[in-house]
Amino acid sequence: MFKKFLLSLPDVLLICIVIYITYTTTLSFVQMLVISITIGIVGGFVIRICKDVFTYIR
Repeated sequence: MFKKFLLSLPDVLLICIVIYITYTTTLSFVQMLVISITIGIVGGFVIRICKDVFTYIR
């Protein structure tokens, strides 16, 4: 249950960030694109690190 919650957490966080970016439309499209790509890369690394930590703990 807890593990399932942790795995779904990055998705929720990503949705929140997307909604926040959508509401703050003062950013240009290019800036938005760069930010979303950065979030994607960072998110990927974080998820990978978390999975490694989980397998190490187990």
